[in-house]
Amino acid sequence: MNSPCELADVVRLFGNELSEKEKLKPLQIKVMYKILQCRTAVLGGHKEVCDCCGSVLYRYNSCGDRHCPQMSGC
Repeated sequence: MNSPCELADVVRLFGNELSEKEKLKPLQIKVMYKILQCRTAVLGGHKEVCDCCGSVLYRYNSCGDRHCPQMSGC
């Protein structure tokens, strides 16, 4: 089964082409770059320990940009 497509996948595939064809503002380029880094090893990570069972989860940090769809519901 295929995993759902995320905005970072679209930026990864078409970001260079978009930035070549359109005159993007510096903020738009910065947001695209942050979206590519969001929840990857580039931004580091942290571990969460369950209070009930003690299981450990390692999670990558998000970019924190308000334009990033990964931030919704956080």
